[in-house]
Amino acid sequence: MLNIDREIPHIRFFDGLRLQYRQEVVRMTEKKRRIVITDFEHRLLVKALVQFRNELLRTEKPTEDINDLILKVIDAPKRRRWR
Repeated sequence: MLNIDREIPHIRFFDGLRLQYRQEVVRMTEKKRRIVITDFEHRLLVKALVQFRNELLRTEKPTEDINDLILKVIDAPKRRRWR
């Protein structure tokens, strides 16, 4: 059995997140996920996120996280079709 504290002292694993400890600096790297969607699904996703953001604005709740997510979805690179 691997003893993480002994064999890998600067890296610890916790619930899918990787915490890296180096000289008292903590940096979290999350797993990235990729999904393959059509153009129609992309437009539908952006529209749904914008509608959700508008609902948050109506109820005067913070929208910073949803704004970042909308920008990530809009700026996501397109993948070429396989031959």
